Amino acid sequence: MVAWRPLAKARREKESKIAELKAQLKVLTKEAKNLEAEILPLLGEFRRADALGVKVTSYEVAGTVDWEGVAHELEANIPPDVIARHQTGSSMATRFTVDASYDESKAKPEPLPRVRQKVEAANETVEEPSQFFGTFWF
Repeated sequence: MVAWRPLAKARREKESKIAELKAQLKVLTKEAKNLEAEILPLLGEFRRADALGVKVTSYEVAGTVDWEGVAHELEANIPPDVIARHQTGSSMATRFTVDASYDESKAKPEPLPRVRQKVEAANETVEEPSQFFGTFWF
């Protein structure tokens, strides 16, 4: 009992600290989710964005399969079309990757948008390369 008492006290203190940090984590996670909900509409029709230390990727997640329904329908071989009939609809998922060490003051300047325009060719005729083209070796 002599050795147990200080260890038990230390463990209780750690458990108390864990509970306190979990409560803080719950609040921070809720705040992060709220910020993500504000960022998500900025994607518009795009599925991927990466700016200022925050990456957002939207992707489709296949629906779940009602295996009990499949098992009741077929007991031996289960063809893919049967699985498809019991599969729920797909859904969209989003992944956020945040670089907590990102420092805007040390970051490279944001790239300027490039507007690509079609340029008319100056000469429509294609010239064949000479017979010596590409034959010179160093």
